[in-house]
Amino acid sequence: MRCGALFAAVRIPVELVYAAAGAREVGAVDRYLGEVLAGPAFLDTYWQHYWALVHPGAAGLWRDEGIACLGTGTEVEVPHPRLTDCGDAGCSYWAVPPRRPGHLCASSAVLHLVMYGRHRLVVDRGGEGR
Repeated sequence: MRCGALFAAVRIPVELVYAAAGAREVGAVDRYLGEVLAGPAFLDTYWQHYWALVHPGAAGLWRDEGIACLGTGTEVEVPHPRLTDCGDAGCSYWAVPPRRPGHLCASSAVLHLVMYGRHRLVVDRGGEGR
């Protein structure tokens, strides 16, 4: 899907999401994302990234150089709307399905998820950050 008009897409490495969720089990991570993002997010199992869909204007305002926010002029391959479980096939799926057209994650919620995931990675590796 083409980004920019209806949404922007934030690409988050799975390790950051797992660290923030405090889990690696798919169901637990999906529930966590549903609670903290309260908007559509999917897992790209091939590239090992979660994608959160945010307001299209977020791409121009996003200032985290380590996490891409794709906007106008870019495309992202999204799963079919009915794919809400990866099953045994290992396909990409909606961890948090869109509820209705225009339903998006708050970019602030996505940024907090990223920051908390980074914090947890530092703490879990025995570094500073407490």
